[in-house]
Amino acid sequence: MPTSYSIFKNFIEYQISELEKHGVEFIIVVGGYKISALEKYIDSRNFSSDTRMLFNPEYDTKNNCYSLYLAFKYLNERCFRQQYNSHE
Repeated sequence: MPTSYSIFKNFIEYQISELEKHGVEFIIVVGGYKISALEKYIDSRNFSSDTRMLFNPEYDTKNNCYSLYLAFKYLNERCFRQQYNSHE
């Protein structure tokens, strides 16, 4: 039986590597269940992109749409801060 770590290695490594190959420089990974193992794996890799972790505290009661909402909300706030700071 594969461990959580080996599953992350296969799936996350492939996904992030493919995004980086296509020029994506900023990646958000949203997790909930076993997020500490996911964070440990992400931190152990030397991805060239700026890869950020977000925690979905409601992973056990809400679906993936809520994770997408959290990522979207984070991106909106980040873009707003960058736009606001560029006008000073």
